[in-house]
Amino acid sequence: MELPTDGAAVVRERLSLVVVSGLQGLVLDVAVLWLFFGLRFSFWVAMGLPVSFMGGVAVMGLVEAFGILPHHLIHSLETPRKNRRVRARAGRRWTSPASAWSGRWPV
Repeated sequence: MELPTDGAAVVRERLSLVVVSGLQGLVLDVAVLWLFFGLRFSFWVAMGLPVSFMGGVAVMGLVEAFGILPHHLIHSLETPRKNRRVRARAGRRWTSPASAWSGRWPV
């Protein structure tokens, strides 16, 4: 059995490109900071860049989770309220069309 395309090779190439670009950026950063601020300052900035990058990636998941949680909470609180308003506005005999409009079974 032979695979028509090998996705691992593409991923490996892209990851190596990211690593090479990151190292080039780090070297340029250290060189420019060394020219203007000295070796000690450029060393600590070079050490802080990967740490801050990893911290940002770690916090992104938390930000996403805490953004989804209020969204779902608001949605689950608004839906019954909207259904009550639709049924109250439609009247007693129009309960079934109002339920069909809201996508729920008539009560």
